[in-house]
Amino acid sequence: MMGLDHHITHEKMRIAVEADHEWSSLIGANPDLLLPSADGFEPGAGATIAAVAAAAQVKPLIAGKPEPHNDQNGAFLPWGQCTAPH
Repeated sequence: MMGLDHHITHEKMRIAVEADHEWSSLIGANPDLLLPSADGFEPGAGATIAAVAAAAQVKPLIAGKPEPHNDQNGAFLPWGQCTAPH
């Protein structure tokens, strides 16, 4: 499970990629690529999730916002298959 990490390092990402290869899955907290900051914007959880997913060659499942991320049976939908409510 990956989320926002203001202290992400290459070593942390290497460990995540290694785990993703072993388990063949990656669960992310949310897909937010950018977050507002005092100076404009900063990378969000989605930015590091995307980097690890690309390196591990897996499609992440997103557990959090924006809704809906679950199908009718409560299962997570893969990244890119989620639609924003109307």
